[in-house]
Amino acid sequence: MKERDVMLMPVRSEDVPLVAKWTEEWLGTAHPLAYSLTIFSSPGYTDFLQNQLKSEQKTAGSTHLIGAYDGGQMLGFIELRQAPDQLFINNFCVKKEARGRQIGERLLQYTEQLAKSVGASTVGLDCFVWNGRALDKYAESGFRETSRVHWYTRQNEWGSQTPVEFEIKNGQEADAHQHAFGFSRLHVQTEKGVMAVNRLKDSYFRLSIHEKNPEYFNILSQLDQSRTLFLIGSEEAAEKGWNKASESVRFEKKIG
Repeated sequence: MKERDVMLMPVRSEDVPLVAKWTEEWLGTAHPLAYSLTIFSSPGYTDFLQNQLKSEQKTAGSTHLIGAYDGGQMLGFIELRQAPDQLFINNFCVKKEARGRQIGERLLQYTEQLAKSVGASTVGLDCFVWNGRALDKYAESGFRETSRVHWYTRQNEWGSQTPVEFEIKNGQEADAHQHAFGFSRLHVQTEKGVMAVNRLKDSYFRLSIHEKNPEYFNILSQLDQSRTLFLIGSEEAAEKGWNKASESVRFEKKIG
């Protein structure tokens, strides 16, 4: 039987829950720890996507969610985040039984066309180092490695230090976002300026490598010492106590 042509279109509202479901099925199985450190594992991720897609005006920070359909059945999707000069592939999945039909290639081609239309000069993405099949596909599609991103976790052991004074500037708004979607960002005012505190589920504080300092950890311990610290960045954390959770490759392709 001849296969029908696959149509690319915005993911239908009733199919948005499949994004979280399929991501859990492949990433949650392939690397449970890495999956737990992503917002894909948040209980409100589907609601977050639905909320993002309500905005018809696509500007920096907007989400594009494109599906590949055979009739009424979605066979794959690509989730894109629009930055000022880049379109970033945040999530990408093709059903196992639909592989071999060039669906992934077509979704990547669509992404490049969309990048041109929104004025982005590059398409970027992160791919786990252990996902060899995907690494090869991106390289074949013209993406080039620009850096490595290291993922670490550790317990917060700075609670015994003298407390640092701080004030939360957006507590009510952040708590509402946390309740609705399972992740949020607090803006914390200190005498040195404003710090961002990223909360992931009830389990983690996510921070970048440049935020790795005792004062920041002190504030995190006052907010919730039971949360595990999740550190991500292009540099390796050489100090004792940090446990390597995963590693990803940052890819980029110039659009011209």
